[in-house]
Amino acid sequence: MTSSVQLKLIGLAVVSAAALLGYFIWMSASESLNIDQRTRIPAPPEIAVIQFLSADSSTDMQPTNDVKALFSSTNLSAEAPNQATTSGLESDNLPKIWVLQVGEASDAETANKTLLRLRNKGHKAFVQPTSKIAENRYLVYVGPKIDLRTIQRDKITIDRQFAATSKVVRYVR
Repeated sequence: MTSSVQLKLIGLAVVSAAALLGYFIWMSASESLNIDQRTRIPAPPEIAVIQFLSADSSTDMQPTNDVKALFSSTNLSAEAPNQATTSGLESDNLPKIWVLQVGEASDAETANKTLLRLRNKGHKAFVQPTSKIAENRYLVYVGPKIDLRTIQRDKITIDRQFAATSKVVRYVR
Protein backbone atom coordinates (compact mmCIF):
# COMPACT_ATOMS: atom_id res chain seq x y z
CA MET A 1 0.00 0.00 0.00
CA THR A 2 1.16 3.38 -0.85
CA SER A 3 1.54 6.07 1.68
CA SER A 4 -1.24 8.17 0.17
CA VAL A 5 -3.73 5.28 0.57
CA GLN A 6 -2.56 4.77 4.14
CA LEU A 7 -3.07 8.44 4.88
CA LYS A 8 -6.56 8.33 3.39
CA LEU A 9 -7.46 5.26 5.49
CA ILE A 10 -6.12 6.90 8.67
CA GLY A 11 -8.06 10.05 7.86
CA LEU A 12 -11.22 8.01 7.26
CA ALA A 13 -10.74 6.23 10.62
CA VAL A 14 -10.25 9.52 12.45
CA VAL A 15 -13.32 11.08 10.82
CA SER A 16 -15.40 7.95 11.60
CA ALA A 17 -14.26 7.97 15.26
CA ALA A 18 -15.06 11.68 15.54
CA ALA A 19 -18.48 11.09 13.94
CA LEU A 20 -19.25 8.22 16.36
CA LEU A 21 -18.10 10.28 19.33
CA GLY A 22 -20.20 13.23 18.18
CA TYR A 23 -23.21 10.93 17.73
CA PHE A 24 -22.90 9.51 21.25
CA ILE A 25 -22.49 13.00 22.75
CA TRP A 26 -25.52 14.25 20.83
CA MET A 27 -27.62 11.26 21.94
CA SER A 28 -26.68 11.66 25.59
CA ALA A 29 -27.46 15.37 25.43
CA SER A 30 -30.86 14.71 23.90
CA GLU A 31 -31.63 12.12 26.61
CA SER A 32 -30.89 14.63 29.40
CA LEU A 33 -33.48 16.96 27.94
CA ASN A 34 -36.21 14.45 28.81
CA ILE A 35 -37.39 15.89 32.13
CA ASP A 36 -39.28 13.65 34.50
CA GLN A 37 -42.48 15.58 35.12
CA ARG A 38 -44.05 13.10 37.50
CA THR A 39 -44.66 14.50 40.94
CA ARG A 40 -42.87 13.08 43.95
CA ILE A 41 -44.99 14.87 46.49
CA PRO A 42 -46.93 12.34 48.54
CA ALA A 43 -50.68 12.48 48.81
CA PRO A 44 -52.03 14.56 51.71
CA PRO A 45 -52.68 12.58 54.90
CA GLU A 46 -56.18 11.85 56.00
CA ILE A 47 -56.80 13.72 59.23
CA ALA A 48 -59.85 12.99 61.30
CA VAL A 49 -61.60 15.80 63.12
CA ILE A 50 -61.47 15.58 66.92
CA GLN A 51 -64.01 17.36 69.06
CA PHE A 52 -62.67 18.84 72.30
CA LEU A 53 -64.90 19.44 75.24
CA SER A 54 -64.93 23.04 76.36
CA ALA A 55 -63.75 23.86 79.84
CA ASP A 56 -66.44 24.48 82.39
CA SER A 57 -65.99 28.16 83.16
CA SER A 58 -68.63 28.12 85.88
CA THR A 59 -66.25 26.58 88.41
CA ASP A 60 -63.89 29.04 90.01
CA MET A 61 -60.42 27.67 89.42
CA GLN A 62 -57.76 29.14 91.68
CA PRO A 63 -54.11 28.19 91.42
CA THR A 64 -53.01 25.90 94.23
CA ASN A 65 -49.77 27.79 94.87
CA ASP A 66 -49.76 31.55 94.96
CA VAL A 67 -46.46 32.85 93.55
CA LYS A 68 -45.95 35.38 96.33
CA ALA A 69 -46.59 32.71 98.94
CA LEU A 70 -44.29 30.35 97.09
CA PHE A 71 -41.38 32.80 97.23
CA SER A 72 -42.11 34.24 100.65
CA SER A 73 -39.17 34.56 103.03
CA THR A 74 -41.20 32.71 105.66
CA ASN A 75 -40.89 29.61 103.49
CA LEU A 76 -37.10 29.64 103.53
CA SER A 77 -35.30 26.92 105.37
CA ALA A 78 -31.56 26.73 105.86
CA GLU A 79 -30.40 23.25 105.07
CA ALA A 80 -26.93 21.78 105.29
CA PRO A 81 -25.88 20.94 101.71
CA ASN A 82 -24.47 17.53 102.62
CA GLN A 83 -27.78 16.39 104.16
CA ALA A 84 -29.98 17.43 101.27
CA THR A 85 -30.43 15.84 97.90
CA THR A 86 -29.01 17.93 95.08
CA SER A 87 -32.24 17.95 93.09
CA GLY A 88 -35.65 16.35 93.08
CA LEU A 89 -39.30 16.96 93.68
CA GLU A 90 -41.15 18.13 96.73
CA SER A 91 -44.25 16.36 98.02
CA ASP A 92 -46.43 18.55 95.75
CA ASN A 93 -44.50 17.33 92.65
CA LEU A 94 -42.82 20.69 92.12
CA PRO A 95 -39.02 20.83 91.96
CA LYS A 96 -36.96 21.71 94.99
CA ILE A 97 -35.95 25.36 94.81
CA TRP A 98 -32.61 26.63 96.07
CA VAL A 99 -31.56 30.25 96.51
CA LEU A 100 -28.44 31.95 97.75
CA GLN A 101 -28.88 34.59 100.46
CA VAL A 102 -26.14 37.06 99.60
CA GLY A 103 -26.91 39.94 101.91
CA GLU A 104 -29.23 41.70 104.27
CA ALA A 105 -29.97 45.43 104.46
CA SER A 106 -31.98 47.67 106.75
CA ASP A 107 -33.19 49.91 103.92
CA ALA A 108 -34.39 49.32 100.38
CA GLU A 109 -31.74 51.59 98.81
CA THR A 110 -28.82 49.54 100.14
CA ALA A 111 -30.52 46.32 99.12
CA ASN A 112 -31.11 47.66 95.60
CA LYS A 113 -27.45 48.69 95.28
CA THR A 114 -26.40 45.15 96.15
CA LEU A 115 -29.00 43.85 93.71
CA LEU A 116 -27.60 46.01 90.88
CA ARG A 117 -24.02 44.91 91.62
CA LEU A 118 -25.09 41.27 91.41
CA ARG A 119 -27.02 41.79 88.19
CA ASN A 120 -24.11 43.69 86.63
CA LYS A 121 -21.95 40.61 87.24
CA GLY A 122 -24.53 38.47 85.39
CA HIS A 123 -26.36 36.91 88.34
CA LYS A 124 -30.14 36.62 88.47
CA ALA A 125 -30.97 38.28 91.78
CA PHE A 126 -33.98 39.64 93.64
CA VAL A 127 -34.79 41.46 96.89
CA GLN A 128 -37.33 40.11 99.36
CA PRO A 129 -38.52 42.21 102.32
CA THR A 130 -38.81 40.22 105.51
CA SER A 131 -42.23 39.64 106.96
CA LYS A 132 -41.22 40.82 110.43
CA ILE A 133 -43.38 43.79 111.37
CA ALA A 134 -41.10 45.15 114.13
CA GLU A 135 -38.17 45.97 111.83
CA ASN A 136 -37.72 46.55 108.13
CA ARG A 137 -35.13 44.18 106.70
CA TYR A 138 -34.44 43.43 103.06
CA LEU A 139 -32.81 40.18 102.03
CA VAL A 140 -30.92 39.91 98.73
CA TYR A 141 -31.07 36.54 97.00
CA VAL A 142 -29.55 34.97 93.88
CA GLY A 143 -31.55 32.28 92.15
CA PRO A 144 -33.78 30.36 92.26
CA LYS A 145 -32.10 27.20 90.96
CA ILE A 146 -33.42 23.66 90.92
CA ASP A 147 -30.02 22.03 91.33
CA LEU A 148 -28.10 22.45 94.58
CA ARG A 149 -24.74 21.98 92.82
CA THR A 150 -25.40 25.00 90.60
CA ILE A 151 -26.22 27.26 93.53
CA GLN A 152 -23.10 26.01 95.37
CA ARG A 153 -20.94 26.99 92.36
CA ASP A 154 -22.63 30.40 92.37
CA LYS A 155 -21.90 30.71 96.11
CA ILE A 156 -18.17 30.18 95.56
CA THR A 157 -18.11 32.72 92.72
CA ILE A 158 -20.14 35.35 94.57
CA ASP A 159 -18.20 34.95 97.81
CA ARG A 160 -14.97 35.60 95.85
CA GLN A 161 -16.37 38.50 93.78
CA PHE A 162 -18.03 40.37 96.63
CA ALA A 163 -15.96 39.24 99.65
CA ALA A 164 -19.21 38.04 101.20
CA THR A 165 -20.34 35.07 103.20
CA SER A 166 -23.49 33.92 101.46
CA LYS A 167 -25.79 31.17 102.66
CA VAL A 168 -27.55 28.45 100.64
CA VAL A 169 -31.21 28.17 101.61
CA ARG A 170 -34.13 26.18 100.25
CA TYR A 171 -37.75 27.14 99.80
CA VAL A 172 -40.00 24.75 101.65
CA ARG A 173 -43.61 24.44 100.53
